[in-house]
Amino acid sequence: MVFRPIMEMTTDDVWQLLLQRTPPWGGSHRELVTLYRNARGGECPLVIDKSAAPSCGTSSSRFGCWTCTVIEKDRSMEAMIDAGNEHLEPLMEFRDWLAVFRNERSKRMVERRDGRIALMGDGVTTVAGPFTVEARQEILDKLLETQASVQMPLISNDEISRIKAIWADDAVAEAKRHLKQREQLRAREQARTGYRCSSRATPGTR
Repeated sequence: MVFRPIMEMTTDDVWQLLLQRTPPWGGSHRELVTLYRNARGGECPLVIDKSAAPSCGTSSSRFGCWTCTVIEKDRSMEAMIDAGNEHLEPLMEFRDWLAVFRNERSKRMVERRDGRIALMGDGVTTVAGPFTVEARQEILDKLLETQASVQMPLISNDEISRIKAIWADDAVAEAKRHLKQREQLRAREQARTGYRCSSRATPGTR
C-alpha cells in the first residue's frame, strides 16, 4: 500500500507547509517562493484570500524543465527574464533552437534503435528515428556554447564522458547491424544464384 498525502493537498496547502518549516539544509523557502513568483510574471504562488487576489495562484504553480520542447513557448522563462533575469536569455534561446532543430528530418535517422523502420498512419511517411551522431554532437556543442554564455553549470564533465561512451556504443551497434544486414543480403543472393544454376543444370542431367 502506498500513502501519498500530497495528492489530497492543494497548491496553497503545499506552500503553507513549506513556509511553516525550515529546510533541512538551512535558511528558508523564501527563495523558492521568489523563484515561482518570477516564473509567474510576478504573481505570488501563495494565495491567502482568493477573493482579494483572484488571479494570483489560482492556476497551476508547476513549471517544467528549461529544455522542454513540448510547449510552443516557455512562458515561465519569459516571465523570469522580464522580471530582471536577463542572464537567462541564452537558456531560452537554446530551448527555442532545440525545438526547431529536433524537427529537421536531416538530423534524424530513418531506422529505430532496433533497426526497424516505423511508418506513420499513411503507411508511407517514416517516423523519425533517433538523432544522428552528427546531430547529437551539434546539440552538445550548442549546449557547451550556452553554458559558457550563462556562466553556470549545465552539464558536467562526467556527463559528457558518459554521453560520448554511449555514442561509441551506438556506433558499434550500428556497424554490427549493417554488417548483419549485408550478410543476410549476400546469403539471399547466393541462394537465388544457386537456385538459378540448379535450374539450368537440371535439363542436362536428363
